[in-house]
Amino acid sequence: MEVFGFILGRTLISFLFCKIGEKREIGKTWGFVLVFLLGIIGMIIVLCSRKKDIEFINETKEDNQ
Repeated sequence: MEVFGFILGRTLISFLFCKIGEKREIGKTWGFVLVFLLGIIGMIIVLCSRKKDIEFINETKEDNQ
């Protein structure tokens, strides 16, 4: 019975991070799999993944002398 509770809890937390991963580069499938298999380490990976909405612009300054 304890194993069932553990798997159920891990699955629910994985679904939560699946929704978080959906808005990030990692995606919802990988978010679910990483959190389900790795636990806290998977959570950290999902939270550290870049968001899809943010575009990084690389601007270089050129001095015209």
